[in-house]
Amino acid sequence: MFDSKNTKTELMIVCDEKLMEYANYLMALIGQNDDVDGEVIGTKDGAVTAAIYTPKHYKDTLPKITSNTHILFIGDFKEAKEQCENMNMKFDKYGMHYGWLGKRAVMYVDDKMLNKEEYDKFIDFSVNYQNEFKKATVNMVNGLPNAAKWIGVFMPYVYPVAIYGLISGSIAHKKIKNQQYRCLTMVLYLDGLQKFLEG
Repeated sequence: MFDSKNTKTELMIVCDEKLMEYANYLMALIGQNDDVDGEVIGTKDGAVTAAIYTPKHYKDTLPKITSNTHILFIGDFKEAKEQCENMNMKFDKYGMHYGWLGKRAVMYVDDKMLNKEEYDKFIDFSVNYQNEFKKATVNMVNGLPNAAKWIGVFMPYVYPVAIYGLISGSIAHKKIKNQQYRCLTMVLYLDGLQKFLEG
């Protein structure tokens, strides 16, 4: 739990180079001062300090890591897969997953591409989720809503269903997977990360 002495909780984020943008995205979200009128949005402002490690850096550091260290693995590389074996998934929708056991957590997106029907549902979920988040964070300050800074951050690119017919499958898959990881990062930040860190 976060204590009254304002001791910061340390979070180690482990991901490979190809997913580094999502680790940086999560770091930026953690660093935001987004709590509203005493209500915690995501993680408590100023209560978490995070650092990013590559799998190699993580393995090199492993002998020094204690059981009290909170570690989040992003992706499906070897070490992340090993963590998943006994993990309780807290979120499992539209090819997106996150979960944890004790102080070890994972988040990853399936490699299988969503079909058109699944993609429609995913976009609806993402847009509705973003809208609910905006409603929750509106705080009029100097005439400007606090949520304004989030516009375009959560789901900056909404690709129409026609994406399947306009571009090649591999390009579509890459673009959609990017959407899924961005969405999953926000969902984890808003709904799961604080609970994980308090465990």
